[in-house]
Amino acid sequence: MLLKHDFYAQEVWPGWLNDIRNSPRRAILLHGAMGSELYDRQRRDTLWVDTGLWHETDNLAFERLTPEGSVDSQGQFVYARSTVNLPVLGEHYGDYLVGVGLGRFNYDWRDSLAIEAQRLRLFLLKLREDGQPLSLVTHSMGGCVLLRMLATTRELDDAIGRIVLCAPPLWGALKPLRIIEDGSGTPADWLIRNATLREAAASLPGLFNLLPAPREVWPTRLPGLDAPLQYPVRSGEDLYRRDSWSNVHRPELRDALLRFARSHFELLRAQALDVARRFAGRLTIIVGLNGKTDYAARRDMAGDWTVHSLPRAAPQKLANGDGTVLLQSSMLPGLPTDAYWAYVPPVREDSHGGLVNEPQVINAIRSALAGEPLTRSGLTPYADFIHAIDWSQEAVQAPQPAPQEHLDYQERARLRSRVPLAAWGPQLNPGGEDDRLFHATRQSALKVLGGADLRAEARRLGVSYRFLAEHLQSLLAPALFG
Repeated sequence: MLLKHDFYAQEVWPGWLNDIRNSPRRAILLHGAMGSELYDRQRRDTLWVDTGLWHETDNLAFERLTPEGSVDSQGQFVYARSTVNLPVLGEHYGDYLVGVGLGRFNYDWRDSLAIEAQRLRLFLLKLREDGQPLSLVTHSMGGCVLLRMLATTRELDDAIGRIVLCAPPLWGALKPLRIIEDGSGTPADWLIRNATLREAAASLPGLFNLLPAPREVWPTRLPGLDAPLQYPVRSGEDLYRRDSWSNVHRPELRDALLRFARSHFELLRAQALDVARRFAGRLTIIVGLNGKTDYAARRDMAGDWTVHSLPRAAPQKLANGDGTVLLQSSMLPGLPTDAYWAYVPPVREDSHGGLVNEPQVINAIRSALAGEPLTRSGLTPYADFIHAIDWSQEAVQAPQPAPQEHLDYQERARLRSRVPLAAWGPQLNPGGEDDRLFHATRQSALKVLGGADLRAEARRLGVSYRFLAEHLQSLLAPALFG
């Protein structure tokens, strides 16, 4: 049987290598979680969304886990071959690729960071054969893959020129908890039908690698900030114990997945300072702020998880995080604070998914790759943003959120499906606006399908562009399928 490492090297990587070598900046993009099209070579069909509405999302589960890489279900040979190309919205990283240049390393986000870091190492060794320096730009989970590689090998240190990490969840985030437990939280929930992803998620090391780091590893102290911060799992559970999980699928893999995830963070804790020292001066981290970021998770009375998003910040303050990743999760111990820069949207909105497509971020990436200062990029330096953040919800003395407090649009919808209508109240359906917003957004999605401008429709609704874009796929489903 053809091994995946050999298949990538012989049939997939040559095209990627050619793109990078022909790119003026030789910058390699490692995309965010779930950013690759996952294609089944055996069936000649896409299993994960490439054009979203046009392909069925099929079985993503692994049959078993091995040190050489997870094994697909019987009859499947799944590999990563491109980044997601969304209907109507187009190439997800389109603005970045135009502004910075072609060149990507696409990875299978289902597999462990350890396995994908091994593949990245082999890929870069092939790329360095011409002796030219390498530059790397990452988004979200791509930064975790790269950090894992840097933490486990030094053989590429001299070949690497500049590194830019954009919104890296180096110490995890809360959204993967929701995906593993419920199969929800992705833009294509309607397509995956939640139960399908929930069953597959129980076997995917990559998702468990993105959970919040264990309590003893999670960063609670930040440079320049006097008060310690809380761990995001507020009700005391240890996510790395089998009995903390209600997902009933693949119980025979649970202990191994949690053990692998914990050992990954223990490795990073041991090696992070070394990585920071080796690449100081060559490494820039760009974060997003002022989003409605998940910051606290707790069990409710029924044993289900509720995930709370940050409430509106105090006047003249910024909310922590970009909608998905909290600032503390992107901190690399020992890295000088002048390596950190923040994109702050002019109005409060989630910027995580589109961060690398923002013009200011693209300009900053180009400057960083050229070794130029980012002072004119429009981004905010660490010294200016660390005290502009409202830490009141995360400080150790902050009260715990009530069970139905600080919920985002999707989390409210999830709870409404589980709570009797009479018990909804203003917290689960504030002013009846959720229902109105759903129908209004659906109408706007239909208009966009007919050629209307997406940003103009978002302004008309009074929501952010990203809110409308993220819901576009699900809201277009009735129009396309009746």
